[in-house]
Amino acid sequence: MAARWQLLGPPLRPSCQDLEIISKAISRWAPPPPTALRILILGVTPEYPALDLDRQVDFQALDRTRSMIEAVWPGPRESAACGDWCSMPWCQPLFDVALCDGGLQLLVNPSGVAAVAKELQRVMKAGGLFIVRLFCPPMPGETPEQVVSQLLAGGITNLNELKLRLNPALQLDPERGVPLASVWQYLHERLGPWSELAARLGWSLEHLQVIDAYRENNARMHFFDVSEAIRLITAASDLEHLETVTANYRMALSCPTLIFRRPSP
Repeated sequence: MAARWQLLGPPLRPSCQDLEIISKAISRWAPPPPTALRILILGVTPEYPALDLDRQVDFQALDRTRSMIEAVWPGPRESAACGDWCSMPWCQPLFDVALCDGGLQLLVNPSGVAAVAKELQRVMKAGGLFIVRLFCPPMPGETPEQVVSQLLAGGITNLNELKLRLNPALQLDPERGVPLASVWQYLHERLGPWSELAARLGWSLEHLQVIDAYRENNARMHFFDVSEAIRLITAASDLEHLETVTANYRMALSCPTLIFRRPSP
C-alpha cells in the first residue's frame, strides 16, 4: 500500500474542499491555545500538514506501519510515531485537535471504533476537537452487479470511485466488513485481465493496477453510516457531536466530515 499511495486520489484522499472544511472547523471550534495548536493525525495523511490555519501548529502523526511513515509522511521523522490507535503512547492529554481521514473504516467494528474514541478522550485536552472523514455506503445501497454495470457503462470515472462503491457493495454487514482480497477476486474473476479492462474503460493500466494492493490482502474495511459513527463514538467517550459537513464533489455524500468536541472545563 505504501508503494502505491501516490497513485491514489480523491475521494480516497482528501480534496481541497475536505481540507477547507477542516480549516474552517478548527477556526470556528478549537479553543485558542496559549502557544502552538497541537494536532494529532491518526495515520500519515500528507495533506494535513499543509492545512491553511490561522495559528501556529505542531503536528504529531501516529501510524501502525513504519513503511507508511517512511513513504508518505512529509514532516520531520520525529513528528511521526509508529503505534496503535487503540493504545496510544501518551500518558496525559496533549492534543487540541485530532484528525482522521477514512481510518475508522480500517478498525474492527464496533470494538475498534469504541477503543479509539476512549483513547482520544484520554489524550485530547478538554474542549479539544476530533474531526474525521468517513467512507459511508452509498444510499440507497447497491449490489456488486449494479456497480459493475455502472462501471462498464462509464458511470464510474476512476479506481478511487470504484473502490468506494464496490467495497461496501460486497460487505454483508458492518461488523464483518469486507476483506480487501475478496474485492480484488470479485473484480478480477469478472473483468480481468487488467490490460483488457483498462483499454475497455479508457483508464491507464498503471492506475488500474493499484487494485493489486488488495490481492491476497486479508485486511478488512467496515462501512457504516453517519448515525452509527456518532452512536459508537459518543457512547464510548465524552466526545460530543457538533456537526456533519459534506462537500460537493462526486461521491461527496459518501465522504462526510464529522466534528466532535470534548467538553470544556
